[in-house]
Amino acid sequence: LVYVPETATNENPAQVVMIFHGRSNHAHSNDTWSIELARRGYVVFSPDLSGGGQSDVNDRQAQAIALTKYVTTLNYVDCSNMTVVGYSAGCGTTTFVATALPEYVKNVVQVMSPMLIHEINIDTPLNWCIIKGQADQYNYEFVGDLEACRQRVTEYFNLPETVEYGKDYTVDKGTLRYEMATDFALHQTANVSADTLQYLVDYITYINPSNTNTIANDDMVWGWHQVVSAVACVTMMFFLASIINLLMQLDFFAKAANVVTLRTPQRGVKAWVLDVVFTILIPALIFIHVSAYASKWFGDGTPASKILTSPNLTGIMAWLIVVAVIGVVRMV
Repeated sequence: LVYVPETATNENPAQVVMIFHGRSNHAHSNDTWSIELARRGYVVFSPDLSGGGQSDVNDRQAQAIALTKYVTTLNYVDCSNMTVVGYSAGCGTTTFVATALPEYVKNVVQVMSPMLIHEINIDTPLNWCIIKGQADQYNYEFVGDLEACRQRVTEYFNLPETVEYGKDYTVDKGTLRYEMATDFALHQTANVSADTLQYLVDYITYINPSNTNTIANDDMVWGWHQVVSAVACVTMMFFLASIINLLMQLDFFAKAANVVTLRTPQRGVKAWVLDVVFTILIPALIFIHVSAYASKWFGDGTPASKILTSPNLTGIMAWLIVVAVIGVVRMV
């Protein structure tokens, strides 16, 4: 996906931002970020990376580097101060691209990233911004709590003191800003977190200002984008339900229906407690453990299986299967 503002022309090239999605995501996963940056005059590239969206399974890092090289050949973008943004596993992709193209990439923004910082030697100093959430189960499972993440970042950048949120540092690798998404964003909700998006826009417009931007940083439209998307989603669900209902009026399809013996429904406090326990409490308590360990069992992203190519997605699917089993037990 390419978001090109009207102000970006061959005669007046615009600053460029590359967005690399997470392992189990696709180009549209970060539409909220792309929209807000494009509104402010940036040309935004958001590709489907290996195994995501419409992309084949191949070498994700080589693919991202090849795409970035292609972007540098376009006349309507100014690649002299390029910003690369990574989300989840895409944070590792940003470091590979920055290492391969130091003459172009000057700014690296990593969202939900401390556990994914790769120990890569980058000779050219860069501007680093790390944005993380209050509740990142992957960080917690593999690194530790918020304090452990701060210590890891402190050690990686050789800071003389424990890194503070929102403070700019001059480091051996360039500059650093470490932000905390204070609206309790989860790992999977960073791309629709108001604070995360605000930090992202604030930092990019600060470190690499667009010469055509006339919009205040807090002037956001992504919320309405989410509202319209939700309305479209609900509308589609009701549309499908109505179509199925109409089909069931025909004898041919009605024969597929099973006669269900009516039972007296459970009511009262007991029914509410059971529903909350089985549909909310138990699934929430087991999510981190089931998804994280299933991910580890299926390798580091390059398993031998040609089907289960995404450990993170496999972890989530394993959790859904366990939840389905719990649902069957509940029905019985």
